[in-house]
Amino acid sequence: MRTQTPSFVVKVKLHLQENIKAYLNKSFHIADSAYNETLSFGLKRFSAMKKNERYQELLERRREALKVHENIKKEIKKETEKEIKQKLKEEVKQIKTQLKEIDENLEEIRMNYGLTKYQFSPWLLGRRKQTKAYQHLNTAELQVIAENAYKTLSQVIFYKTKPEKLKFRSKYSLEHSFRNNVNITGTRLVESKKTNVAYRLYIHKRSTFIDIPVSAFTEYQQVQLLRADKIKYVQIVSKTIRGKQVFYLYIVCQGIPVSKIQKGEGVTGVDPGVSTVAYVSKDSCGLVDLVPKDFVRKERLIQNLSRKIERSRRVNNPEAYNENGTRKQDVRLKPLSKRAKRLAIRRQTAYRKLTEERRKRQGELVNLIVSQSSVVKIEDLDVKSLQKRKRETRVNPKTGRPFSKKRYGKAVFKAAPGYFRTLLLQRANSTGCKVDIISPKKTKPSQYNHITGEFNKKELKTRIYNLTDEVTDIQRDLYSAFLIAYIENDKYLTEQLEENFDNFYKNMKKQLRILREKPSRLSWYVA
Repeated sequence: MRTQTPSFVVKVKLHLQENIKAYLNKSFHIADSAYNETLSFGLKRFSAMKKNERYQELLERRREALKVHENIKKEIKKETEKEIKQKLKEEVKQIKTQLKEIDENLEEIRMNYGLTKYQFSPWLLGRRKQTKAYQHLNTAELQVIAENAYKTLSQVIFYKTKPEKLKFRSKYSLEHSFRNNVNITGTRLVESKKTNVAYRLYIHKRSTFIDIPVSAFTEYQQVQLLRADKIKYVQIVSKTIRGKQVFYLYIVCQGIPVSKIQKGEGVTGVDPGVSTVAYVSKDSCGLVDLVPKDFVRKERLIQNLSRKIERSRRVNNPEAYNENGTRKQDVRLKPLSKRAKRLAIRRQTAYRKLTEERRKRQGELVNLIVSQSSVVKIEDLDVKSLQKRKRETRVNPKTGRPFSKKRYGKAVFKAAPGYFRTLLLQRANSTGCKVDIISPKKTKPSQYNHITGEFNKKELKTRIYNLTDEVTDIQRDLYSAFLIAYIENDKYLTEQLEENFDNFYKNMKKQLRILREKPSRLSWYVA
């Protein structure tokens, strides 16, 4: 297994001639075709494996073992006698050994059907010998495509999604790319000895290349490249922005990048929510909305475009739908009409703009937090669990109908809280800022009252409450962030909490006054 080393990316815009653009578009088309063929091959193998009786038997045994494992864990939590607890723990160990054996048997069956990471690459390289078009790409580039196809298919193999939900690459997509996994052969970047030329980019072979001038890089990017230990690999990306095709080169370098910002001093507590982030440092605090400003308008635009595309698809494929409007499974849809393709491009553009605005907003917030602190303590938020449907079926006593099992899928799409945490960890690593992940299961910062030392559970809708009769109007998220800043080894530092509370209370009042003056999405959090 390769050792993982720190990496960073330098992004450069490429100015290309028409013949090079045509050459790259051919490469994108072949790369997408290779990916689609590999994914289709994997799906066929998977459907064949599902028919295997031994495979289905092992899956059933695994499901039963997991159910028993969960039930025993619940019993251990309820049980008070040590002897019974010990017996239950021994049963858990036995079940774990059973699960290990089952997993080994399942892995063996997957290997027999060629559904492992290391069996996809040889298959695609074998197809390269048979297909002349695939010889346009280097073997290392095809290996990367095979790895990406397996990564997508693994969602189906391990039952995280359904086969029909997998998306194949389309030639009508606004973004295409291919990359190498080394900087020795194929598509690679080599230092140039020419004057005013920084690098020479070879595309697949030595006869096709681009000279990248020094002026293409900013001063900051030049420093980054000089500080890099080496160039790991390069990726060429094509994006359609406002109807024009733009090409970018992503240079993946080994090393730690030079940060534009410097870490501050002190401890900052961060309480990430589904769509908000509360942070508290020694001298300031803030409650920030992660959702882009124009999200409602753009979301409405996306919905309208989706409806128009669906209406066009139904008009052009009347034989593919039943009378009640449901889709027939055995009928193949015709390609989108020209009008529907234009609408689909508009929808992709709207998604791209939302993503860029969200990333910019979160990048600014991360820079602000890191510049104020040498240590960042952030509450652990499991975003994947927030997206999952609830298992329990609850019935509304008034109507007799079951409540919706949906959770925070749409909110996660709007705000992308997982990306915020990833970006914070990356920026902290590059600046030397320490990050501590605080578990809410043990400390329960949303329930704790540092004045009384008690844990009081509150409803989710309760955002403003009183700690005591004297200390009133406490914002839940900001107070949680304040408490998180003074947790060490799953225990609260009571002396430091009492010492710094007055300063936090003043800053919180100022922040609430600012948020209440301007009506926004945060009005509900401070009302």
